[in-house]
Amino acid sequence: MLKQINDQKTIKTTTHFFFFVVFLVKLQYSALKMSKRVADKYLTDQNWDEEDEPEAAGHFRSAEKDVLERRIFKTAKRRINESAKVNINWFYGAGK
Repeated sequence: MLKQINDQKTIKTTTHFFFFVVFLVKLQYSALKMSKRVADKYLTDQNWDEEDEPEAAGHFRSAEKDVLERRIFKTAKRRINESAKVNINWFYGAGK
């Protein structure tokens, strides 16, 4: 019976280790896939008063009409109805 308990602990530990390794691999893959943009110029104590060079502004291009017609625009639903909104006392208990 003691051997059976030890085998169950080993299986449980091995399973946890396997899922941990899978988690680490997924985490590393997602970090490679979505890397952050790095700064072009770093601010230091020696260059804090220098002016930045102006950047060229990008151009906004609207989507075509047929693309906009196919898109679904959803609005957020309010969770509080109008009658409950009137009775809210935000400062209840503030002076206690």
